[in-house]
Amino acid sequence: MARISRSATISRADQIRQKRVQESEKRQQHARSSVETRKYEAVIPPVTTRGGYGTPVARRAATQPRRPISVPMGRTGVEMLLPSLPIVKPGWRLLSGSLVVALSFLLFYVLSAPQFRVDEAAISGLKRVDATDVNIVLGLRGSLIFSVNPVAVSEQIIKAFPELTDVSITVGLPAVVKVEAREREPIMIWQWGERSMWVDEQGLLFPIRGETEAPLFIVVSDSLPPLVREINPDESFSTEPEPLVLTPEGSGQRMVPDILAAARTLSTEMPEGTPLIYDHVKGLGWQDPAGWDVYLGRSVDNLDQKMLMYQAVVDYINQQGIVPAVISVAQVDAPYYRMER
Repeated sequence: MARISRSATISRADQIRQKRVQESEKRQQHARSSVETRKYEAVIPPVTTRGGYGTPVARRAATQPRRPISVPMGRTGVEMLLPSLPIVKPGWRLLSGSLVVALSFLLFYVLSAPQFRVDEAAISGLKRVDATDVNIVLGLRGSLIFSVNPVAVSEQIIKAFPELTDVSITVGLPAVVKVEAREREPIMIWQWGERSMWVDEQGLLFPIRGETEAPLFIVVSDSLPPLVREINPDESFSTEPEPLVLTPEGSGQRMVPDILAAARTLSTEMPEGTPLIYDHVKGLGWQDPAGWDVYLGRSVDNLDQKMLMYQAVVDYINQQGIVPAVISVAQVDAPYYRMER
């Protein structure tokens, strides 16, 4: 009986021991599973989605990192720690807003500051034309420097002052406008009625301003010289000669090169100071000291023959005692004289 009781006791002890081992293993397994679950939750935070589709947005703490600030106290290794300040990281909206505000302020300053307003243009290269007259025509006083168009200014000067050429416009900051130009040199004076204009070697007519150093020969006429007709490319081409158009506005226009060349050639054959004359029908000529007008036509290509014919006509009328009003040798083979103009 005693043996049976001992074996029963040992068997029961083993059962209790096994039960404890099993419970210990269950606790360890449960602990391991809890640790793995916490690790997974830490690595992969909970996410949410907006709507049925879209990119998941992680829910993270909105805490901003702070920058510690320490102040040395004058002793080696001794510092005082101040309250931390958050590190501000501006976004693109803040940067774009700041840029808009800065540009708006800059634009307001440029439009309102007097430093960017033109007072007057600095003009150089003029001798007879007054710089004040040029500035009055330009009217740039008070204009914003950014609104000044150099091409438009150049065209405005050439239109108002055709005697100026090689016009150059320079625009700079803060409000600098420089005008450089060269004045045309006249070679003759064209007179009609009570008006007179200078003509340069290219045949350009422009108003008389001031005085010239070199003497000029004079052409007296009943009208403007024949002007070069500007060809419009839109007009149909025609071989028929165009009639001469004599407009009262001759400034800035060019006279026909043949008439200009004939006048220059004839002026060298006349005594200095002798005025030439021009008629749009009879052509060029001069006023003889004897009192009559002499016409050589619109061309002086055969000037020597015309001069010989003119001398023959003069000899004839002197023998006959005739005092004509007009002598024309425009046609060498058919000269004539008239008693009235």
